[in-house]
Amino acid sequence: MAASGKLKLLCLHGYLQNSEVFKSRIGSMRKGMKSRLEFEFVQAPYEAQALGSAAEEQGVEQGGRSWWQWTDVGPEGRPSRAAHYTGWEAALDVLVAAIKEHRPDGILGFSQGATATALLLACLPKVDLGDVPHPKFAIMVAGFLPRDPSYARILTSARPAVRSLFVYGTNDALVPPERTQQLIDTFEPSCVNTYVHGGAHLVPTCSGEFKQALVAFLDAQTRTTGDTAAAAAAGKAAGVALGPDKVLAEEQPQEVQVVAA
Repeated sequence: MAASGKLKLLCLHGYLQNSEVFKSRIGSMRKGMKSRLEFEFVQAPYEAQALGSAAEEQGVEQGGRSWWQWTDVGPEGRPSRAAHYTGWEAALDVLVAAIKEHRPDGILGFSQGATATALLLACLPKVDLGDVPHPKFAIMVAGFLPRDPSYARILTSARPAVRSLFVYGTNDALVPPERTQQLIDTFEPSCVNTYVHGGAHLVPTCSGEFKQALVAFLDAQTRTTGDTAAAAAAGKAAGVALGPDKVLAEEQPQEVQVVAA
């Protein structure tokens, strides 16, 4: 926990973003949760493998980064279809160093950064952090199960048991809900919380039901095991399922981001 008494969140950007871009993209969350959260941003180790004109057409930012690379770009010549990844070890080193430096209470990841968050949680039990506490919770927005079978096995074999809030949109064309559900299914069910909105590939605006859901989830992290039922009831009242149930909330469409799955 930060010296201010707020929970500290380590934030992982999406593919073709970087830490500064992601910081600006979640301005609504930083403003809406400023009394509860302190945000720290970490940058992926690789320059994004953008596809020239295809990246330009989709409005990709200069200096975009990636949490891993590919030895193929799929049958359509796109990273999102690649099935052979490489380079996770370097990303894990970056993230472990960030945890040791910032000592976060939790992790926030978007898109490829959400999947990197899941992989990190799966790997951390085998990592020596010294006297640094392991993150207690995670918030993963628009994440997906890796297409590379060896990366997917990291998750299916570990079955992370960290309390997690999965956020995804029913109109996400880049990471369809079924791909997020595949990621969710690799986690210990008792640790899974979900928030489903009606938008696309985005971090929802931090207001209304989504803000209430975040507050309920964060408050639940401070409760004791004996208060699980009360935490679940509070969460559902606020619009978040603290358990395997799903809550659907309306969300206005926002700018769609590029994803490499």
